[in-house]
Amino acid sequence: MRNGRSRKLSGLNQTLAAQRGHQLVGVVRIPEEHASPIRVITRRLAIALVVLFAAAVIVYADRSGYRDLRGGSLTFLDCVYFSAVSLSTTGYGDITPYTETARLVHTLIFTALRIAFLAVLVGTTLEVLSERSRQGWKIQRWRSRVRNHTIVIGYGTKGKTAVAAILGDETTQAEVVVVDTDRSTLEHAESADLVTVHGDATKADVLRLAGAQHAASIIVATSRDDTAVLVTLTAREIAPHAKIVASIREAENQHLLQQSGADSVVVSSATAGRLLGLATTTPSVVEMIEDLLTPDVGLAIAEREVEQSEIGGSPRHLRDIVLGVVRRPAAAHRRPRGGRGRGQRPVALHPQRGALMAIADFQLRSVPLLSRVGADRADQLRTDVEAAAAGWADAALLRVDSRNQVLVADGRVVLGAAAELGDKPPPEAVFLGRLEDGRHVWAIRGALQAPDDPEVRAEVVNLRSLGPIFDDTSSQLMSSAVALLNWHERSRFSSVDGSPTRPARAGWSRVNPVTGHEEFPRIDPAVICLVHDGGDRAVLARQAVWPERMFSLLAGFVEAGESFEVCVAREVREEIGLTVRDVRYLGSQPWPFPRSLMVGFHAVADPAQDFAFNDGEIAEAAWFTRDEVRAALAAGDWSSDSESKLLLPGSISIARVIIESWAALD
Repeated sequence: MRNGRSRKLSGLNQTLAAQRGHQLVGVVRIPEEHASPIRVITRRLAIALVVLFAAAVIVYADRSGYRDLRGGSLTFLDCVYFSAVSLSTTGYGDITPYTETARLVHTLIFTALRIAFLAVLVGTTLEVLSERSRQGWKIQRWRSRVRNHTIVIGYGTKGKTAVAAILGDETTQAEVVVVDTDRSTLEHAESADLVTVHGDATKADVLRLAGAQHAASIIVATSRDDTAVLVTLTAREIAPHAKIVASIREAENQHLLQQSGADSVVVSSATAGRLLGLATTTPSVVEMIEDLLTPDVGLAIAEREVEQSEIGGSPRHLRDIVLGVVRRPAAAHRRPRGGRGRGQRPVALHPQRGALMAIADFQLRSVPLLSRVGADRADQLRTDVEAAAAGWADAALLRVDSRNQVLVADGRVVLGAAAELGDKPPPEAVFLGRLEDGRHVWAIRGALQAPDDPEVRAEVVNLRSLGPIFDDTSSQLMSSAVALLNWHERSRFSSVDGSPTRPARAGWSRVNPVTGHEEFPRIDPAVICLVHDGGDRAVLARQAVWPERMFSLLAGFVEAGESFEVCVAREVREEIGLTVRDVRYLGSQPWPFPRSLMVGFHAVADPAQDFAFNDGEIAEAAWFTRDEVRAALAAGDWSSDSESKLLLPGSISIARVIIESWAALD
C-alpha cells in the first residue's frame, strides 16, 4: 500500500506541475499507519454487517407495515433478507412496504443506509478518488503546525546516524524531517515513520516545504562538501535563528561552512583519522568515545543553560557535576533575540585541572587497615559446640590486656596455644575464626605472656598504634578481638531488665539465663568526610582537645532516623558551618574504640563560605591545597617528630586512606 500511495502522490504533484504558473520543487510525504489488506477487508465487512443488522432491526420493528407476496407474517430472517436485497440492489418486490409509515422509513432511512453500505463495500474505489484531496489536506495541516523541529538534509550513513542520535534523546519521529534527492533513500526514512521531502535542498522552496523557517535545528549531512556549503547558505537565509550543524569530508573546507552560517562543523575524515590514531595507542579511549556516541547505552552528556545565580562562578561550584561551561558568542549572521543572540553565554567559565577527577572518579586507593580480611570468620561454627571443642586442642590464642594491647613480633600478632587455658574454651573466650592453616583462633582478656622462644623479640603494641607493616590477618584478628572484648565488658547486664547475662555463641552474643533474651554486639555508626572544592583544595580541621598542627577530617555519629548522607551534611554544618553537596560514599572501617563503624564519604563545598565553629568541638579549620597535603603526608603522621605545619592521622585510620587517595589525584 505504501508504493501505491507514493504513485498516487506523485501523480498529484505531476498534476500540480502541469498547471499554469506552478513549478514542482519538492514532494512532501507524511507517514501513515499502514494496515494489512486482510485487516482492512475484515473491518469493512464488519461495518457492512452492522449496517445490515441495523436495517433488519428497523424493518422487524415495523414488520406489520410490510407485505410478503407469499402470504403470512414476516420473520426476522425475512427482514434480514429484505434488508440485504434493499441495501445492495433495488429489491425483488416479493417483500414490499405498503403502509405510509413503512414507505417513509424505507425512503428516508434505507436510502441513507444503502449509500453507506455501498460506500463500505466499494471503499477502495472511493479511497482512490479521495486520496489526492486527503493527502493535500494532511500536508497543508502538517505545514501549518510544524514548529521547532529538526531537518536532516541527506539520509546517507551520516544522516541515518544523526537521526538515530536525535531519536535517542527523547525526540519523536514527528519532530524530524528528512530531505534528500534520492527517492529510494527516502523510502527507508518513510519506513521509520519520518516525514520526508523529495527535492534539492540547495533550493529555498524545498527547504520551505520542509518548514525550515520554523525549524529549531538543521543538520547538513550531504555527501559532497560543495553541496553542504550551498545548503548551509540557503538554510541560513531562510532560518536565521536555527542551529545549523554541518558535516564535511575535508578539513580545508571547514572555514567555508562557518562563513556560510554553520554553528558547528564536524570534519568526518579528520575525526575518523583521530580515532584511528587513538585506537593504536589508547584503545580504551576510543571505546569510551564510541560508548558515549551510542544512544541509550553507557555514558551520556547533556547540556543546560547557565542560571543567573551561577554567572561568574566556577564549574566546581555549580549545583551538579559539570565538565565545563563555555561562552558561545553570537554569530554575525544571527539577529539577536531580546538583546542577546541565541546560544550566547554571559561569561566564560572553565573547569580547573582535576575537577572532574575529584568529583566523579575519587575512590579509595587501598583498603583501610582494619577493614582487611586475612582469616575465615567461620561464623557457622559459633553455635556448633562440638566443632568448637574439637578444634580447641590445637587452636591459637590471642591475648589482649586491659589497655587493648597485644604482643607483636615481626609485624604479626603473637598467638599462643589455647590449650593452656584448659581442655575446652572458657566462657569469656571469643571465637575469631579459622586461620589459613585450618587452626581455630580465639581471643581472651588477660595479661600478656612473652613467647616461649627467646629469639623472638616481641613488643607491646596498642591497636591505635598499628602500622602498615601489620599483615591483613593480624589487623582483622586484633580489630575483632578488641571490639568483642570491649562489648562484653560493657554488656554484662541486660539492656531490657538489668539482669546478669552470660556469653553465648562462642562470644558473639550474651543471653539472660532466666528469660532466654539474647543480645548481640552493638555497633555505633559514624560518618567521616573529606570536604573539598571539586578542585585542588580540601578542608582539614583540628579538634579543641588536639595539639597544635594536628588536623584530620570531620566526623560524627549518626543520629536516630538519619541517613549517612544527611548525617554528613549536618555534621559539617554543625562543626564548621559549611553547606555541602554531592555527598559520595567511599568506604568503611571498623573502629573498636569502643564499638564504632566509620563510614567514609567525600562532599563538595564552596570555599567562599565562611567557617563557623558552632558547637565548640572544632578549634580551627582551613582550606589546604593538594600540594600542601602531599607534603604533610610525606612528613609522616601524628606520631612523627616532623616539624611540618600540618600533621595528619596515622595509617590505621580510614581518614589517612581518604586523604592519601584525594592527594593522589592529578
